[in-house]
Amino acid sequence: MSGFDPKDSTSVDMQVPDWVKDWSATSKACASAFRASTVWTGMPAEIDRVWNQGAQWLRDAGAEIVEIDLPHTKYELPTYYVVAPAECSSNLARYDGVRYGLRADGHVDRDV
Repeated sequence: MSGFDPKDSTSVDMQVPDWVKDWSATSKACASAFRASTVWTGMPAEIDRVWNQGAQWLRDAGAEIVEIDLPHTKYELPTYYVVAPAECSSNLARYDGVRYGLRADGHVDRDV
């Protein structure tokens, strides 16, 4: 996924590189870190199959796959549930009509 999204205020309107061309030109010297093949509790077998297929595609393109251990994967989802609402709240705060902090002239900004 890449490119400008006019409905995403965090998206940047800039030219997207040709990822396939760039990958093909450098893939022989590229090593890709890939999560170790350990399966965490409750992970569907289909997800493991897709991960392995992705690794195979990289190998077929000439990349060396270096497996890494990610011992904290059990914290990914709980962390997401903390970070995502905080990010959303921060991003949408501009629409609530409330201003925080001091203005340059020293007055509290409470304009609505």
